[in-house]
Amino acid sequence: MNFFSFIFSKNFLKHLGIALGVFIVIILLIVFALNAYTDHGKTVAVPDLSGLKKENLESVLNTLDLKFSVIDSVYDNKKPKGSIVDQTPSPGFHVKGGRTVYVTVVAMQPQRVKMPNLVDLTLRQATAQLETYGLKVGKTSYEPDIAKNVILKQLWRGRKIHPDSLIVKGSSIDLVLGDGLNNSEIPVPYFINLTPEQAEEAIKSGALIKGAFIYDTEVKDSLKSRVYKQRPAYSTNSIAKIGDPVDLWFTENEDKIDYDPSLDKNPVDEGEMIEGGEENYDE
Repeated sequence: MNFFSFIFSKNFLKHLGIALGVFIVIILLIVFALNAYTDHGKTVAVPDLSGLKKENLESVLNTLDLKFSVIDSVYDNKKPKGSIVDQTPSPGFHVKGGRTVYVTVVAMQPQRVKMPNLVDLTLRQATAQLETYGLKVGKTSYEPDIAKNVILKQLWRGRKIHPDSLIVKGSSIDLVLGDGLNNSEIPVPYFINLTPEQAEEAIKSGALIKGAFIYDTEVKDSLKSRVYKQRPAYSTNSIAKIGDPVDLWFTENEDKIDYDPSLDKNPVDEGEMIEGGEENYDE
């Protein structure tokens, strides 16, 4: 019997058919076993955990065969301590049983950071240092000193705060700077068309202090408003003294803003959007 005769013999074809049948049965058994092991097609919807206390999570998730893990905490004095503020996967997302839901909770205490040493730094350096530590520049004032625009004192709530003191993250630090022993008059900056945030930066960099910020009654979003009036008023000959207060009026009505780009050393793009938020102080 030659090779081809053997290949097409009834005996060989019968055994080949049996082998193929066994192979198919094994594959089907493996597929069914994997489906049963992985619960293929069986999912549960992740519940909304917002507002739940951490200690109640286990009982809620156990009924759905889900687990949880706390991956972060944030301080928010407007929400109950220990409550859930964020979760992954999001509510309504379908997952298989045994999946872990990662949650963020409200911290029991506000996060604290060490106060850096700002004395002898320039205002620009101090601002960058505070931002690195999660702190903010508060009010600035000036005292007679040969070092112009150099930090002489760092204050928190009106009192000196020493380096390495623990302070609530996000707090504002007031700075006392040297005036360079120069009480002479300085040119009044041009504030027209600046946003509140830009105006505060211009006031600080101009060695002046923030006075009243007055918003028109029709202003809906103060962050988008712009200066249309200032005191002291600007002119080519207008002058002020170091540390003088600046009062600014804001509006969202472009018709009220008499803006002259030729007077502005740092013109603002009319389409620019400035984002920010209100300061929160921990009491």
